[in-house]
Amino acid sequence: MYQDHVTGGVVGGHLASDDLITWRQLEPALWNDEWYDKGSVYTFSATLVDGVPTIVYPGIAWPNSTLGDCGQECFAHAVAVPANLSDPDLKDWVKPDYNPIVVNTQRDPSTAWQTSSGEWRYTYYDGDIFASDDFKVWKNVGKLFGKAECPDFFPLPSDCAGCAVDGETDRPTHVHATANYEIGTYDEGAPMTTGTWTPLKGAAGHLDGVDATFFYASKSFWDPVKSRRIMWGWVRAGLGKASGDVSNKDECTLANGNGRYNMNSLARETNYDPLLQQLTFFPIEEYDELRGDVLATAGETWLV
Repeated sequence: MYQDHVTGGVVGGHLASDDLITWRQLEPALWNDEWYDKGSVYTFSATLVDGVPTIVYPGIAWPNSTLGDCGQECFAHAVAVPANLSDPDLKDWVKPDYNPIVVNTQRDPSTAWQTSSGEWRYTYYDGDIFASDDFKVWKNVGKLFGKAECPDFFPLPSDCAGCAVDGETDRPTHVHATANYEIGTYDEGAPMTTGTWTPLKGAAGHLDGVDATFFYASKSFWDPVKSRRIMWGWVRAGLGKASGDVSNKDECTLANGNGRYNMNSLARETNYDPLLQQLTFFPIEEYDELRGDVLATAGETWLV
């Protein structure tokens, strides 16, 4: 799922795949058809809540008395759930009547996590933490991180193959990521608090190895079938027309004043190297199917 700027307004676009290689274009999953999302549907995340994929998304609201002084173009967080769990593509989504769950806020809610007491928490662009006992009524319990585009917060991935370190102590517990990431220890603390985040000194990097110029707004998800964390991001692949020139809008979208061609990155499996105290990224194994077979005959190698 992604920000769809083509269909009409900004809505929640939807693709589906059986193998992470070939993708089917579906109708948008989230339309901007309620007062709390009428302006746009921005970047969102999903969480499994009692086995049900549950989206928390930021909508740009139209003026409504519920928003008080916020007025037009205020962000509100809302929830969407599948209309039919037996549909493998989860094509249709519905918005519960207890929406919105948060008003007068900012964009980019993360995937939520659950504490040992069963409390749900998620963060968002401003770095605050929202907490809830039932995934319906939420409270802002304070700030844990700095401001960041599309924040991601997840348990430390498994070690990369052959990377285990004998006698390792003080192993970190979590990763806080945007286009950059830091590794550290998360103490969940008491209920209805932010918990405590302690970054590990020097345990940081960029999710594409360079910087956020061409790769950012990354998101990850846990694959329970193959027990792996998969990461991908938004790639700004190259400059289009000169800054301020919008005469060729059909060929590129505009970002930061420059025309850029935009796309999703390839999916990468994300692991942890305890010796380097950094994340590692490798193409998912499914991409092997795109390479063909290698034949060696008479000293020559052919890719077929």
